[in-house]
Amino acid sequence: MPNYLVMVATAPVLAVFVPRYLKELEGGGAETAGALLARTAGLLFVVLGAVAAVLALAGLPILQGLASSFTAGKHDLALGYYRVLLLQIPLAALGSVWAAALLARKAYLAPTLVPGVTSLLTLTALYAFGDTKGAWPVVLASCAGALLECGVLAACLAREGSFAGPRLGRWAHVKGLIGDYLSLMLAQVFSSAGALVSQGVAAGQAPGSLSVLAYGTRISGFIESTLFAGINAAVLPRFSEQAIQRRDEALKDSLGKASRLIVRVTVPLV
Repeated sequence: MPNYLVMVATAPVLAVFVPRYLKELEGGGAETAGALLARTAGLLFVVLGAVAAVLALAGLPILQGLASSFTAGKHDLALGYYRVLLLQIPLAALGSVWAAALLARKAYLAPTLVPGVTSLLTLTALYAFGDTKGAWPVVLASCAGALLECGVLAACLAREGSFAGPRLGRWAHVKGLIGDYLSLMLAQVFSSAGALVSQGVAAGQAPGSLSVLAYGTRISGFIESTLFAGINAAVLPRFSEQAIQRRDEALKDSLGKASRLIVRVTVPLV
């Protein structure tokens, strides 16, 4: 469930933040854009941190509903994993805002490679500890990876001369952005809730069913996370910049090229 919540919290950030950030850069300059970056990051970090705390306190009834067939020992272990993994939600939101700022500045390398940090730490934990400590090394490595990703993205922004640490400010500066973010997040909840329901159903089946479900979705998930997310990250800043500058013909041309690319790549996969 924490992975699902991280996806729901971070998925809308790119689409909501990049156009407004580019608009601020175009109209108000680096200082105004930096203020938007800082306040967006600060607000999401604080609000989603509070949400994670509430979900941690409500973890017992949530897991009882999703994994009612677990034994008492397995249930207590899952509850511990669940509460620690919730730390990823505010960290992932912070990292997604900083990654979006880098993408808006056409710095693609760091946001593309940084997610591999968590995977590398997870594999290292598996290799170092095996199954001697249960899933705790993987859980802790996932949280450490999210924290390290934030550090790398912050360093990359600082190198670009555009880092602005998270801080709270006047609501009016981010009111429209947060409204759009909540709308897209709600849409993401409804569009991806099937995965959460499937996990709940699998948890009530024979032992190993949850693992079978997880590995059965790896291929489609890999394609979606690498191919479609990559295309989205590459074209959205260009679309936003052309729309802000009222370059309608260039925008139509870019949209046509992106659509043809998607068709050429996805049809053979089907």
